[in-house]
Amino acid sequence: MRRLPVLLALTIVACGDEGLDPEGFHWEVEASTVEDLCNPPPLQEWQESYVYSLYFDGGATDLKIDDQTFATGTISGCRLTYESFLVGERRGPDDQFWVQWILEGEATLRQGGSSCDLDTDVDWFGTEVFTILQASEELGYPKDCTYTTTVQGTYLGHGENL
Repeated sequence: MRRLPVLLALTIVACGDEGLDPEGFHWEVEASTVEDLCNPPPLQEWQESYVYSLYFDGGATDLKIDDQTFATGTISGCRLTYESFLVGERRGPDDQFWVQWILEGEATLRQGGSSCDLDTDVDWFGTEVFTILQASEELGYPKDCTYTTTVQGTYLGHGENL
C-alpha cells in the first residue's frame, strides 16, 4: 500500500472545546490537503478539525491537542513558527512497516480584536508540511517527500473568556 494516510490524525485526536484549560489560548482549526508529493497519484482531499491550544513562555510556544504537546515553536507578533518532535509509527497491512516523519508549520494568528492581516472571519491561517524522513521500502514513500495542509480557524478564548 503506497498511500500516505493523514499523518496528523494518526498521532493526535481531535477534541471539542468543552473542558479547555484556562491557562491555554485556544483556536478551533480545520486542516485540509493542499499538496501530496509522496503518493502518485496524490491522495484525495482530506479535512479534519482540531482544537489547537497554545501555551506561551515569552516567545517560546507549546502547541497541544487534548493536553498532548505535538509541536514547539516561537511567536513574534502575529507570526507563529513551529515544529513537531520526530514521530515514528507503524503503517501498512498489520502495521508491519515503519515510517518516521516531522511536521513544520507556520501561521498568522490573532487573539480577540487585533487585525494581524487576516480576513475578518479567520483568526488562524497557516500551513503545515509533513516530511518523511525514513520509511520501509515496501511503503514506497520517497525519502524527504512532503505532504502539505492548510490550517485555518477561529479563536475560542483564554482564561475566563472560554
